[in-house]
Amino acid sequence: MKIRETMIGDVAILSVSGQITSGPDVAPLKVQIQSLVKVGVTEVVVDLAEMEWIGSAMIGVLVSGFVTTRAVGGELRLVGGNKKIAEVLRVTKLNTVFHTGGKTEEAVKNAMSLSVTKPGPFDRHSDRVLKVAV
Repeated sequence: MKIRETMIGDVAILSVSGQITSGPDVAPLKVQIQSLVKVGVTEVVVDLAEMEWIGSAMIGVLVSGFVTTRAVGGELRLVGGNKKIAEVLRVTKLNTVFHTGGKTEEAVKNAMSLSVTKPGPFDRHSDRVLKVAV
């Protein structure tokens, strides 16, 4: 799995790609979300555009990330999911929990409008890539 992190203002965009076959494959995403929250980033957008599907391990990490960001007054949003991913979210009713769909730019704009009153650690745009061998 590969995670590309892009910061726009105080919003982190995590673009996830690669194959996910088991629980250990998604652990880096969980760690990445936790690391962001530890440094004060509470608005996270997970871009699933390069994923074909998500399984129970990924769902667990997304729910964990949602709870982690919510606990500090933030939000985890999902964008870029295909029809298979949308169906998984619908069947599990997680489409009623997460802000889903739309474009990354829209999710960032919405997240930024919510975080305007919160001071954030970043005021720059940056890219960071985390590669994990599986």
